Amino acid sequence: MKKMLGYKTLHTLVRDCFSKIEDTSKRTCPIKLADVLMSGYAVFSLKFPSLLQFDTSISEKVTRHNIQSVFQIDRIPSDTQMRERLDKVSSRSLRYTYKKLFAQLQRSGKLEFFKYLDKYLICIDGTGYYHSKKVHCDNCCEKNHKDGSKSFYHQILVGTLVHPDHKEVFPFAPESIMKTDGAKKNDCETCAAKRFLADFKREHPHIKPIITGDSLFSTGVFIKQLKEYNYSYILMAKPKNHTALFEEFNALEKLSYEITIDSITHKFA
Repeated sequence: MKKMLGYKTLHTLVRDCFSKIEDTSKRTCPIKLADVLMSGYAVFSLKFPSLLQFDTSISEKVTRHNIQSVFQIDRIPSDTQMRERLDKVSSRSLRYTYKKLFAQLQRSGKLEFFKYLDKYLICIDGTGYYHSKKVHCDNCCEKNHKDGSKSFYHQILVGTLVHPDHKEVFPFAPESIMKTDGAKKNDCETCAAKRFLADFKREHPHIKPIITGDSLFSTGVFIKQLKEYNYSYILMAKPKNHTALFEEFNALEKLSYEITIDSITHKFA
C-alpha cells in the first residue's frame, strides 16, 4: 500500500494524466505542456510564495536537479512561460487527474480508513487564491469598494475527504467560482457547491458521503439538492444567519418545557 501511495508512484500517475491534456496554446514552445503543469504543481507542493521565487531558486544547479528528479520534469519553464501556458489550460481538464488519484487510493485499500459512520466525510468550503487591484483577466471576479476602487480576485470551492482520527486529507477536483455566481459570498459559494455536488455524483456514483459545511450552505435550496442525491449532511447554523430556524426551535423548546411542567403538575395533583 505504501508503494502505491508513495510520491514517486503518484508523481508518475499525475504526469501521465497531464500528458493527456491537449495543448491549446497557439505559440510553439519546445517545452511540453506536461512539464509546465508539473512545474506548476511543484510550485504549490514545495510552497514557493511566488513564481518569481521559484524561477530564482531553480537557477541553482542542485535545486534544479532535485526538482526535476522528484517531479519528473524534463525541462523547467521560466515564470513567464509558466504563466502564458497555464492561463490557456482549462481547470475542467484537470478533473481526470483527481479521479485517477482517488482510484489509486481505492485500490491501495487506504480508503477504508476514512470511513465514518459507514460513510465518508466530505468537507466543502470556499477559498481565495488570487487578489489584485491592477492585474486581472476576463475570468476574474470583481469587487466594487466604497471608495470607488475595484479589485479583482479568483476563488474556488474545495471538497476534501477528511476523518477526525487522521491528519491526512484527500482533495477532490475543486470547482471554480465564476463571475456569474454573484458578488455576495453566500451566493457564489452556494452556486459553486451545486456544481461540485453534480460533478461528484457523476464521477463517484458509488461513494456515500456525509457533506459537511459552514452556515453558508444551510439553505433550503442546497439541502434539497443533497436530499435529491440521497446524501447525508452536517451543516452549521447560526442564530444571526438563520433567525426563522432558531425562532421555531426556541418555540418548540418552550412548548416542550410547558408540556413537561403540565405533566408534572397533573401527576402530583
